[in-house]
Amino acid sequence: MTAIVSKPAAGPTEVERVECHGLDNMRLPGPGTYQVQVVVRDVSFDLLVRVPAAPKNVLVFGQSAISSRSVLPLPIFHRWTWFVDFPDSICVALNDPTLYLDEAMLGGWFQGTRDHFYMEDGALIVAKIADEMEIDRSKIFFYGSSAGGFSALMMAARIEGASAIAEIPQTDMERYHVKSAVNALLKNCYGGSTLQEVASSYPERLSVLRYFEKVQRVPNIMYLQNLADTTHLEHHFFPFVAGIEKLLDMQKAKEKEARMHAEFYVARTEKGDGHVAAPRNISVRTIRAAICEFS
Repeated sequence: MTAIVSKPAAGPTEVERVECHGLDNMRLPGPGTYQVQVVVRDVSFDLLVRVPAAPKNVLVFGQSAISSRSVLPLPIFHRWTWFVDFPDSICVALNDPTLYLDEAMLGGWFQGTRDHFYMEDGALIVAKIADEMEIDRSKIFFYGSSAGGFSALMMAARIEGASAIAEIPQTDMERYHVKSAVNALLKNCYGGSTLQEVASSYPERLSVLRYFEKVQRVPNIMYLQNLADTTHLEHHFFPFVAGIEKLLDMQKAKEKEARMHAEFYVARTEKGDGHVAAPRNISVRTIRAAICEFS
């Protein structure tokens, strides 16, 4: 499994820590950088949050698969060093609590457990931050690559008005070619059920399009795809584009039109693997463009 990691990933070492038990008790002290722990249904959701003096929007960085559990302890906050590129945004980096289920897991896709889909509570925590800071929910933007792109699309759909910037995302876990990662989810999140059983019982958890259908909402989407990543092109990008048209029509019929843009780049690892995120300058430029386009 290719891990899309921005180094350093864990987070700054000396920041104020804020603990909140339940969404209703969630509060941020004001401008500054905080490591926040929100306990929802006995699950710890860890976030790194930077609040500027006069924020204009909320920008959320999702968690991609990590490369190793032995190098850095959880929680891990991907791309927190990018906060400086967005001085007017409340920046939030999410740690996926699914990884706490087993110390060998490298990616969680915010699946949680049978009884608790962590994806939705993660989105609601972000919505609570926006509400507390008096930022309209239409100014919430989720960004992530690979597994982080999957969660960006799903979480944005959970919040009416939010937008997603998804970079080389998985869009359907039934089509994901890294079987070891899928098997880890089946074992630790779904009690060892087969992929077919989980897809039958929880289709909306594994497929972005099916989740859009369930919540009857399509977010604004900026989709950034590496053309060298032919596997994700075939199994995720093309099927997603093929299936999104009728959902966009559904959204338009509800007089809540959503927009989707696709941008492309070419990049490879030294080993020739195409499942690699864009350089920071390209991703930052794309995020800025999405904020401008969808605000």
